[in-house]
This record gives sequence, C-alpha cells and structure tokens, in this order.
Amino acid sequence: MSFGIHFGELIARHRGEQGLSQRALAIRAFDDESRKPRISELERGKVDNPAIEIVDALTVALKLSAEDVSACRTKGRQRAGVLTEQVHVTEIKRRDRKIEALNEEIQTLRESLSKKEEKVRIISSILEAGDE
Repeated sequence: MSFGIHFGELIARHRGEQGLSQRALAIRAFDDESRKPRISELERGKVDNPAIEIVDALTVALKLSAEDVSACRTKGRQRAGVLTEQVHVTEIKRRDRKIEALNEEIQTLRESLSKKEEKVRIISSILEAGDE
C-alpha cells in the first residue's frame, strides 16, 4: 500500500476520534468545504501520492504528529519494497521453470541423438561386414 493509502487511514481515524465530519475537516484545513471530496478520496485510499500542500494542511488541522505522518511514508516504502521483491521472486521462479523445461528438452534430444548414433554404428558395422 502506498503512502496515500496509509495517510488516508490516518486521517479517517483521527477525524473520527475528533468527531469531525469530512466537511468540517475541509473547512478547518482549507477554509473551503468544496475540498470535502478530496478528503473522501484520501480516506477511501484513492490517492496514492497526495500533494504536499494537502498533507500539510490536514496534518495541521488534525494536529497529527510528524511521527505519524512519517510512519505512513515508511509503511508505503516498505510495502513498495515487498511488492518489488515479490515481483523479482515471481520472475525468478518463472525463469527457473523455463530453465527446467529447457534442460528436460536438452536431455530428450541427447537421448534421441544417442539412439541415432547407435543406429548409425549398427548400420556401419553391417555395411562393413557386407563389404568383406
């Protein structure tokens, strides 16, 4: 989950604890009730990376600690790292399956070649015996 999702959860929790509606928070943070939809989007996890001005205004309005906001950033980065690692692990597993399939194909071709070489030896020995 991104910083915006974690920050939205933080806003919703503190707004609820303070008994504020989204409209009241919009007025307190921005002096503009028309910003209510943006608060709603944030709280619903629809904004991955909110503008710094919005983060600052909501942080001040809700009296959030710097540690709380910083924790949202850390969680967002940690989750991004986990997702990146999961993608790499998935890619490695996919490559491993391809390598395994290619190794099996190589083994099949070697066995086939070995059988053909044996047939060539038999035919060669038959031809040599017929020449004598």
